[in-house]
Amino acid sequence: MPDNIYSSYRSMSKHIALLKKQNTQLINEMKMVLYSTFPELMRYCKQGMPAWVLEHHATTLCRSF
Repeated sequence: MPDNIYSSYRSMSKHIALLKKQNTQLINEMKMVLYSTFPELMRYCKQGMPAWVLEHHATTLCRSF
């Protein structure tokens, strides 16, 4: 009986873990696209990606598709 009580929590935990993994994969893919499209950004992003990079260049990149 207790196993049934926690099965929904385990399922939710697995789903959250999957979403986190997908989020990380998408962020890494976005960085690769940004760096290949705008190589001049490398010097600004050595210690993380500043918000202005995402705001300006991601918008520009999305418009090109």
